[in-house]
Formats: sequence, structure tokens, C-alpha cells
Amino acid sequence: MSTIQLRELVECCTAISECEPGELAFVHTPLNDPAKEIRIATIYPSASIDSPVLCGLSTFTLSTAPDYEALSYCWGDENDSRPIFLRGRPYRVTTNLFSALRQLRRAETERRIWIDSICINQSSHHEKNHQIPLMGDIYKRAKQVVAWLGDSDEETRIALDLLTDWTATTKRLSDYRPPSWDALCNLLERPYWTRLWALQECVLA
Repeated sequence: MSTIQLRELVECCTAISECEPGELAFVHTPLNDPAKEIRIATIYPSASIDSPVLCGLSTFTLSTAPDYEALSYCWGDENDSRPIFLRGRPYRVTTNLFSALRQLRRAETERRIWIDSICINQSSHHEKNHQIPLMGDIYKRAKQVVAWLGDSDEETRIALDLLTDWTATTKRLSDYRPPSWDALCNLLERPYWTRLWALQECVLA
């Protein structure tokens, strides 16, 4: 167990032993400038998927933030939640996010990642009004965006195998590029397909 993990566990135990029940939960410290600052979570490592999820939370200005990832996911049912430990104190997240955190956690190294429901104080309308407009830049500046589709099931491997086969087939086809292939690629690269409303309209059609 790393020094950081041990410190977090001690903080967890201390918080539970010293605080009244209503005071246990983690509370966000207000940002000094919510229009420029962001919080970034750190998932502390663990070799066991069943060990408590321990996270840190640090504040940076968006323009000078260190390398980080950003998580894209579906919140899920907000009434279906599980506890994690955020800076040594209990903090509830949806079960879907809890599953994501367990899977994203590395065995030996920390993982710095931006997650909306953790990094934005969801109980502060003032903060959300400033942070939500920053989300486009937050995702653009991320080293990479991790898409969490949910826990795997027996069909997941079938779907991934299909994608692998399709990618291999596409690569073989790319060796022979008739004009029609380039024309199709150009059509799919038009700005229309980057417009969110356009995609929604296609789905609803």
C-alpha cells in the first residue's frame, strides 16, 4: 500500500471517528474564480477492485492545469448511489460512476481525471453556472477523453470482436481507394456531422 493510500485511509477513519453523522460527507471548498478555475480528481491506486475507492481533489486554473483525462459517461439513476472517499471523507456517486472508478483505477499509479459530478459542486447553482460553459474547453484540453459505456456483459466481447474485425476489413479496403471511397470519406467529414442537433435530428427522424 502506498503512502498516499495509507494517508487517505487514516483520514477516512479519522473523519468517521471524529465527526457527527451529519458532518461526515465531503463538502466542496468554493472556487476562488469559478469562471477560470477547475477541480481535477485523482484516483488513487489499488491492486484490488473490491477495495474502497479513494480519490483526491485539487484546484487549478484551466489554462495552467497539469495533464489530465476527462470522463464521458452517463450518470445513471441519481437515487442509486455508492460511497467513495474524497479527500478522506465519504462522498456518494451514482452506481454507474462507482463502477467506472473501480475499473479506471490503476494497480500502482495515480490517475488524474476530470469528472463532472465530482469536480463540480452540484449543490451550488452559482458554481454550475460558471463551470458548465467551461466544459467544452475542459474536454478539449484533456490529454484524452475516456468513454465509459457501462459494465461489460456477455455481449460486450462479441461487439468488441465485431469492431476489431470491421477495423481490419476497413484497413484492407483502404489499400485500394477508388474515387468513390474518397468521395464517401469527404461526405462524412462535412461539418454537418459535427453538429449535435443534426445528430439528434437524425436519431429522432
